[in-house]
Amino acid sequence: MRYPRVLITNWESAENLGDYAILCAQVRLLEESGGMTVAILGNQPSVAVPAALADRHCGDAPWPSPSRRGLTTWSRSLAACLAILLYPPISRLLPEDYRRVVRLLSTADIVMPKGGGYLIADGSLRKVLFLARTLFPLMLARRLRVRRVLWGHSIGPARGRIGRALIRTALKDASIAVRDDASLALCHEFGLAAQRAPDLAFLTQPESARGPADASDGCRVVNVGLTAKRISACAAIQHQYLRSLAAAVTSICAAIREDGRRAEVHLIPQVTGPTPSEDDRPVLREVVDLLCSEDCVVASPPDDIESALTAYGHLDFLVATRAHSAVLSACAGTPFFVFGYIGGKAQGMVQDLGLPEWTTTDLSREIPAHALKCYQSRDALRTQIARGLPAARKRIRDLRLPTDVAAAAPGVPR
Repeated sequence: MRYPRVLITNWESAENLGDYAILCAQVRLLEESGGMTVAILGNQPSVAVPAALADRHCGDAPWPSPSRRGLTTWSRSLAACLAILLYPPISRLLPEDYRRVVRLLSTADIVMPKGGGYLIADGSLRKVLFLARTLFPLMLARRLRVRRVLWGHSIGPARGRIGRALIRTALKDASIAVRDDASLALCHEFGLAAQRAPDLAFLTQPESARGPADASDGCRVVNVGLTAKRISACAAIQHQYLRSLAAAVTSICAAIREDGRRAEVHLIPQVTGPTPSEDDRPVLREVVDLLCSEDCVVASPPDDIESALTAYGHLDFLVATRAHSAVLSACAGTPFFVFGYIGGKAQGMVQDLGLPEWTTTDLSREIPAHALKCYQSRDALRTQIARGLPAARKRIRDLRLPTDVAAAAPGVPR
């Protein structure tokens, strides 16, 4: 029996612990479903590769982002990639980076982007070009008649004719499992067959699970966690969001003091790269400035998934913007509130755990009220997470995608 060769594309960096958890879960699921050989293609340059998967890393895509390699290199790469899409054999005349990528995709049975990704089109030229770069491996796989499988993605928001056309073209005839209802609705609007499944990071398993009781019961200190990120390049939008986070934490700390206990606020960086704009630490320092009267500590970034689970498991409650900090918090048994800053992934995650809809919002002004309500309901949320997490994990493992050799046999239209 021959196991199919699965090429995972669009890997970014182990400096994002959410992406790290998704990739590890995705590889484990593929192996559990048939001992598949897995290779991983990064987005150049992939700053860090998980140590456990370093032997699977087969290189990087030859189309770097302009923020990492400059506009000139990006433009040349764009021209080369367009030429390859029009006529793949032209890669033989291009540098080795391009030849290697075409060779990898053409010899794969299945091309599968790393789960957790977003395919967004807001109508702007910048986002259209970013989307085209993200979709390049899928478009080339379709051109080479290689089966494409999307597992655990979000799609949209999608506005603008060009962006919408790119998404429809790249995903046509692909096997798709999305992680939220908004993405599922958009797939149906585009005429794409899709399934709904929980986020792959729910499969992250701690070495030791916390008990169902509140760890702060009978203690004088309540540990409140916070994760934050840069959600917008607009200073006014970003500042309003930060002020809302600070107001949420302040109201929770006031409730803790009213209960005769002391709050300790732990600001946890989940993402530290690969670019400065993606680093959570400067954002968290801005939050500290707004929380000048609170007992705060900006924690060191967790080194790996297990240390992240330990950090979230030490908390009694988490206010999250990084959606996968909420997923890892749930895996560690800690209740949370999560701000849905983009798309529907936060809503999908909450729904998959069976939590009330008010455990998330996509409006900055609603963060303080929703977060306080979640803190006050933390015992009930913890109990529901303990019930909902095994159910979400079962739904992931029960998902059936066409990843068998017969479906991916060479020469069959895919």
